[in-house]
Amino acid sequence: MNSQSCLNYLLIKKSFLVLASLILVACGSTKIKPFNESSKLSNLTKAEKRYWYESEQTLIRIKNSGLLIEDEALSRYLNSIAKRLYPVYSEYVNVRVVNAPSYNAFVMPNGDVYIHSAMLATLQNEAQLAMIISHELAHFVKKHGAINANKFENGMAAGAVLNTVIPLVGLLGQGIAVTSMYGLSRESEHEADTLGFKNYVNAGYPPHEAVKAFYVLQEESELSQDNEAFMFASHPKLQDRIDSISLLVEELKLPPQEYEEDSYYIQITEELSNALPAKLYENGRFLQLLKLLNNKRRKVENEPFFRAMALLKIEEKTFDDVEVLFQKQINSFPDYADPYREYGYLLASNNRKGDAIKMFDKYLQLNPNSINKWFVLDKLQQIKSTEQK
Repeated sequence: MNSQSCLNYLLIKKSFLVLASLILVACGSTKIKPFNESSKLSNLTKAEKRYWYESEQTLIRIKNSGLLIEDEALSRYLNSIAKRLYPVYSEYVNVRVVNAPSYNAFVMPNGDVYIHSAMLATLQNEAQLAMIISHELAHFVKKHGAINANKFENGMAAGAVLNTVIPLVGLLGQGIAVTSMYGLSRESEHEADTLGFKNYVNAGYPPHEAVKAFYVLQEESELSQDNEAFMFASHPKLQDRIDSISLLVEELKLPPQEYEEDSYYIQITEELSNALPAKLYENGRFLQLLKLLNNKRRKVENEPFFRAMALLKIEEKTFDDVEVLFQKQINSFPDYADPYREYGYLLASNNRKGDAIKMFDKYLQLNPNSINKWFVLDKLQQIKSTEQK
């Protein structure tokens, strides 16, 4: 993720934390009714049309931010899952991927589903992903976001609040803020569980994988200790999802099924998986990083470096313990710049100045336009000045 994308992601994160504490009001009090199989877009209320327009503007902002991952093969795959789950609504729905290191998903009032890249790279198979998509699309079909927003009638107050937040929101707009309110009603969440699970099973996916999806995400959420206002801050706790889906599975009275290794899912998400370690490292998510490295199902490029940094940061190991990993990294992946910088700092702190200089010089050779260039040059100057004394 480049520096501008990082800035945009942080802007989104901070904006949601602000928005999560505010009540946003929708204009118009016309009763909004959930979709049914004969629903037409011409039957949308004025308020809904506003939300659809805001959803479209949100897509433009996210595209312009550089956070949207535009991969045609991946897009076809994700939307084929959505069509399999909700064939009647497939003309409205688009599943998209946002380049972000957190484990979240959300749906817009117009049927745009956004899944964070880290979630795709962490879920184990298509069936688990299908349950997440099915849950989100159930919110769309039931119009939970629009209905929740439309309950509030004080439009002038809403406008005043929104005007104060928009400069912070930047990329998001009102539509995504409305979406962030989905978690206000536990009833809505359970309704999404029920409809989502029904469509999931009807599409032929194995019931027990639906529960596993939320177990996987619960574990990641606990490791990351996120406090973000996308899916998991605005939805009830993941344990509630697990309990709800488990009851639905039990009602089917089916024995657990072994789900075969999903090689195509691993293949189609391989690029996202390869990029995830660097994202977790850059965002200080070292417990999640170490767990990812211990997952034998996926190969990780630059694994020795990421493992060394994760072990150091969570204080399981010392520099003496992990130096062999840095040496293995440099021998195995000599063209990746970051390890030279980190190794250089560690060598300098251990008073091995000559070796540190070599590492910093190599880093600058590989990455001459790095945003860290001036910090490295300053460190080099400090080392060389102390050597001259």
